[in-house]
Amino acid sequence: MWIRSTFVSLIAAATLSAPTIAQRCGPFQLFDARNRDGYGRAVAVKGDVAVVGTPSFNTKGSASVYRWNGVSWVFEQELAGPPLTNGTVDAFGSSVAISGNTIVVGAAEQDIAFSNQGAVHVFVHNGSSWVLQSQLTAPDAAATDNFGGSVAIDGNTGRICAAG
Repeated sequence: MWIRSTFVSLIAAATLSAPTIAQRCGPFQLFDARNRDGYGRAVAVKGDVAVVGTPSFNTKGSASVYRWNGVSWVFEQELAGPPLTNGTVDAFGSSVAISGNTIVVGAAEQDIAFSNQGAVHVFVHNGSSWVLQSQLTAPDAAATDNFGGSVAIDGNTGRICAAG
């Protein structure tokens, strides 16, 4: 298996000061990235925490959490969705968002009751690690909805797109 390093450079938010941008913009590296795994398809940064989605990693996808230690971004934890159903692709990490101690990760192609129905997974930081709090699905779900293709969160309010 051919292994390569993949980099994602952050685009700093306009609200950050110039020295902070220079200090915090830099590459993230996923050391076990594979060709065409989608690393960096979705990126979210809030304060000292960044999340990078990899929707095709090992077929089901993943989301990598990094924390700024004052000098560089340090890998903190790999987030994963539930086991694959019927060996299909879930695209976990196709969208990511963060607010405070909450990360939401879209799995737009996750099969639940229907093919490519989609789901969103909510992770909460418990002080030492990110733990799965809940899985959200559309109440009126149908095949190819791709629920979770786009996600956003601000405090206790979230938005989820179903592109299908």
